Amino acid sequence: MMKNILRNSSLLLAATLVLASCKKFEETNVNPLAASGNQVQIEYFLNSAITEAQMNPDVAERSFVLYWKTAGHQHSNGGISSG
Repeated sequence: MMKNILRNSSLLLAATLVLASCKKFEETNVNPLAASGNQVQIEYFLNSAITEAQMNPDVAERSFVLYWKTAGHQHSNGGISSG
């Protein structure tokens, strides 16, 4: 009899603690080092995308050909001297 009362009371206490501890779980467990959506600026994402594109050999070669081929006049048959 005493064993059942002790077991039931301990189960009731454990259930009460489990149910009471989960009310504001997301509000209290916030990483203090993480940036929120309001703190992150779009420029940082854009800067990261530009840096990754510059490190990609395909994109770097295409941008070089598009922007510097005409400036160097190397697209004609005579090379740089035919200008």
